[in-house]
Amino acid sequence: MDNLELKLQNTEAFVALVGDHSMARAGDTSKYFLRTTEGEDERVFVDGCTSDPKQLFAVGGLHSYIEHAVKGGTSALFVSGSGITQLGDYDRSHLIRDICTSISTTMTTYDPDLSMTYAFLGITDHKVIDFHNDRTVSPDKIQRGLSGLHHEVDDWAVLEEKIQRGATLPFVLSLRFESLTGSTSGHLCIVDMHVVSWSDDELAQSVLQKSVNGLASLVRLMGSNHDRVLTGCTIEPSALLSLTGDLLASNSKT
Repeated sequence: MDNLELKLQNTEAFVALVGDHSMARAGDTSKYFLRTTEGEDERVFVDGCTSDPKQLFAVGGLHSYIEHAVKGGTSALFVSGSGITQLGDYDRSHLIRDICTSISTTMTTYDPDLSMTYAFLGITDHKVIDFHNDRTVSPDKIQRGLSGLHHEVDDWAVLEEKIQRGATLPFVLSLRFESLTGSTSGHLCIVDMHVVSWSDDELAQSVLQKSVNGLASLVRLMGSNHDRVLTGCTIEPSALLSLTGDLLASNSKT
């Protein structure tokens, strides 16, 4: 697999601060937070920041991402935790509930007859698990990306309950929306990278962390310079990038 060349022109970065805020705390506005290093405060500018993780969906205006996908566009949400010492601090359940509620509301308002397919995949150090049937996905299917891993959604309410039960593993949730007339073909993808290690030494200890490394580099790029278009940069190949590469090399709303 070749390196992936990024072609992202519509990216935003949002941060929710958790824990005791001894390393980072909210700024005077939602557009930056303060990071403390060796007793010095540094401003880190983002598109939105909150000290209440339950407000991340609202602060990020993530409903617009859902609408964009349901109405025929492509949206991708990459979620990760960093610098967290207690895994219990990393709770994305409220965000997932908000996303599911937004999907339900948008489909009902826009087109209640939309058909859906989905792929819900858990990622471990050594394999990818299809949560639809709890089976391991073969490497050749992973190389072909998400398109061949989708299943029909007979009842959104049943799938919504399954999604909200959550997963202890990092996961990829892909939802495709199709109108009965064929005029709408949208894609929403949520990539949960769990708690990302940012140290190269730590990354070398885990196959999964190596896989996440490329996406962690992408997050760095998103947060480091919002004034330039993320085009022409490359990141190393991995299983996660095989599944999500199309979203990172297109005009996806990310």
